[in-house]
Amino acid sequence: MNLENMRSTLIFIIAATILTGGKSQNNFSIPIESIRLSVNYMVPIHYNIKLIPNTHIHDSNKAKPSIIIINHGHVLFDGESSITINILQSTQYIKLHGLNLLISLSIKLFKGDGLMYKMSKFTYGSEPDILVFHFNEILFPGLYCMKVDYVGRMTDDDTEGFFRSSHVNKNGDTENIVATHIQATGARRLFPCWDDPQLRTTFAISVKHHRNFTALSNMPIRMNYTDQDYTDQNYTDHSLKWTHFLTTPPIATYHVAIAVTNYIPIRINKNIYLWCRKYLKDHFFELAKRVIESVTSHLETEFQGIEIPKMDHVAIPNFPQDGTSKCGLIFHREMDLIHDEQLDPVMRKIEVARGVALKIAYQWFGNAISSSRWSFFWLHDGLATIFAEEAVDKILINSGIMDFFIVRNQYESLHLDFYFNMNPPLTNNLSETNSLFNFPRYIKAPIVLRMLQNVMTTEVFRSGVRSYLYKYVHSSLAPYQFWSIQEDLANEYLFNISRYDFSAWINNRHYPILNWTQKNSSYGTMKQCLNKTHYGKWWIPTRIITKSILPNNIRIQIKPQTFSYLDYNFQDDWVMVDIQQAGYYRISYENKNLHQIAHYLNSEEYEHISVINRAKIIDDVFHFMIARQLNISMFWKLTTYLRQETDYVAWYPMIKMFEYVSNVIPFDTNATGFNIMQNLKELLDGLFEILKSENFIPKNDLTICLRQEILKWACTFRHGPCLEMAKRKLLSHFDNPLSIDSPEWKEWIFCKGLLEANISVWNIVTHKWMGDKRYELLPYVTCTRYSSILLEHLPYMFDKWNLTTHKDTAIIRSYINIFHTFVTKHVNNYSILTKILVNLERIKPKNISIILALTDIINHVYSKKHLDKILIYLEQQKYITDEQQIAEIQRKIQIRSSEIKDQINHFQFLV
Repeated sequence: MNLENMRSTLIFIIAATILTGGKSQNNFSIPIESIRLSVNYMVPIHYNIKLIPNTHIHDSNKAKPSIIIINHGHVLFDGESSITINILQSTQYIKLHGLNLLISLSIKLFKGDGLMYKMSKFTYGSEPDILVFHFNEILFPGLYCMKVDYVGRMTDDDTEGFFRSSHVNKNGDTENIVATHIQATGARRLFPCWDDPQLRTTFAISVKHHRNFTALSNMPIRMNYTDQDYTDQNYTDHSLKWTHFLTTPPIATYHVAIAVTNYIPIRINKNIYLWCRKYLKDHFFELAKRVIESVTSHLETEFQGIEIPKMDHVAIPNFPQDGTSKCGLIFHREMDLIHDEQLDPVMRKIEVARGVALKIAYQWFGNAISSSRWSFFWLHDGLATIFAEEAVDKILINSGIMDFFIVRNQYESLHLDFYFNMNPPLTNNLSETNSLFNFPRYIKAPIVLRMLQNVMTTEVFRSGVRSYLYKYVHSSLAPYQFWSIQEDLANEYLFNISRYDFSAWINNRHYPILNWTQKNSSYGTMKQCLNKTHYGKWWIPTRIITKSILPNNIRIQIKPQTFSYLDYNFQDDWVMVDIQQAGYYRISYENKNLHQIAHYLNSEEYEHISVINRAKIIDDVFHFMIARQLNISMFWKLTTYLRQETDYVAWYPMIKMFEYVSNVIPFDTNATGFNIMQNLKELLDGLFEILKSENFIPKNDLTICLRQEILKWACTFRHGPCLEMAKRKLLSHFDNPLSIDSPEWKEWIFCKGLLEANISVWNIVTHKWMGDKRYELLPYVTCTRYSSILLEHLPYMFDKWNLTTHKDTAIIRSYINIFHTFVTKHVNNYSILTKILVNLERIKPKNISIILALTDIINHVYSKKHLDKILIYLEQQKYITDEQQIAEIQRKIQIRSSEIKDQINHFQFLV
């Protein structure tokens, strides 16, 4: 199968939409209907795929004899597909998926007895990626082999299919990779096929490539040999070679994965390798290697009997999305694996470990078993997340990381689910299917599955998961098969739940709200709140805790349209819902009960309430406060206990609250912003004193995260001791320079350190950075809060740079960043705004227009007084004469005025 021999018989399928406006060359219309081909007439049994991907990327000095560059500049690859088909009903045509493929008209169809059938014509189906091959003879039921020669198109972007990447290392050598990028429907860009997740078949894959490259695929290599008939005259060894892989077990088309590269392998164990660029191997992948080895070993032990023959991990620069995990071959974005133990923050280590572990878990959940429809992917995503996070928790010993994963997942999903429908969407066409992989579908699923695990106990739940895997290995499944196994176990252990109870959590929109009402000192009720925005009614298993029964709890079940009564001698006891590991609902308490909980949390016994429950109540009361369903004073009373809290997990919802209210900080010239900042500074004061000491010994990695967050936010809220500490760190840095590459610590030391610095310190820092040509750091000099420095010295720097002709792009970029940072931080100061407007044409970078500069200023003022000042400037200035441009700026001012009014009204309730 040589490209030259095919040219006379090629049909360029994508020309139908490019050249004829959505119709094929035979004038067949292409409406969007179903994305699935019928399996009533025929099904694939086996694919034999041969591919020749081009690896000579971006090398203009060498010819490319194995490719064509077509009119849009696309690089093409050769392909040959031999498909064994079982025809179930008599027919005269065969339908396949194929997209952006050039199909040879010399289609060959053989029956088992050797009889050959000739194709009569080629048409399109109901969609542009459905190919229809017509035959003169009737194809009776039986086994057939169909051979198709074709050419496909390679990409350098996020499009599914073959992805290419090329980088030149520090020795001037080019490191190349060509890899498949398949999320949902990308296989049809690689070979004609039945591209349907419910269909699993075996694949025999072969790849032809230059001998200096290595080919990888789903299975171990069966054999490779040099192809003496195909030589590349631009290489001294004059040879290519074929690599043939072992036949796969039954897999879906979207599981197929191939890579051809000259990256180097790092051996992790006899069956696991990490492939990466040469000059990154020695240092930056140590964490990734450790996680790969430990997580794989853990999951292999967990699921003994399900063999993964080999596992190749490939670190690819700029790989689309966050990589893919296919049977035996995992593609990572290179940046997702890189970790520097000395420079990176602790949270980076956690995120690298979790990301790697999740892709490994997909080898069992999503590959060994998979979903029969794209809309069902949430189940295996959820299972993979649970087992991946548990594996990370075992690797990062004594880290408390599992509690963090649970709280973060719950926080993110509940907040998103309030505004959006977080249920996996049903897909009806190709665009919806592709968009499904941009949907944060796995956030909600693990929480619901953890709720099931809480009810059934961890041991029984995991037993059900193992039974599910062993029973259906190499199958494509619907969720009911999982629920059925769990239901059988629940009945066996008398847990009194059904598949319908838990499937409702995925099928119903949003989440329920539980309301606890204490009727008197003897009993209370727990019920679901009826809310028109919540479209379903749930069966809710949960637990109740009170002060007097800790650490025990009381199990209750709340069914749709029912109350749960709790008979108990409460006396002065408070009542809390104990969510254990997960509870996909919010809980509303009466004020009296919240007062009692707040009093207990502010005692020395607060740790008797689990950290997950402590985080949960903060998240819920903040939600109800924002929804204007809870008084702000109650929120402040309850969160006061955080002054003694040193667990990052409990602080997590409050840190997210800091991010939320940071929008109000620019209003610090009025009472709203000032009062909020005062409350937050008081909240941070006690913990800052605990964590600021260099001698403080963190109990785990998350405590280090908490220290970093508290220092950041204390300085953000203008906490005096924090600002003084940052200034000392800044001066110490210049006396004894240390490498500070972490963006978080740069912001804290350089920006917060300069916030209260005097002109002497400011000059030292500025001259040092300019002298050392550290232009990327210069935007930090705008962090000072002293107007005298800003009004007298910073304009001088602008003048100096504008009067000098600079061609250095680093200087130009830094100058623009300085101006933008200056505007962002200080135009809300009226005197500075006045000074900027008077000197705007002189101090703005020459590379940006005055209209763009004004737009930047308008977007960063927070009062009507400031906007009126800009309007006066607009009337008096002489640089903008176009009436349409003036009208556009006036419109932007009106829009900003409305935004400011809305923001002030929104945040007023926080004081």
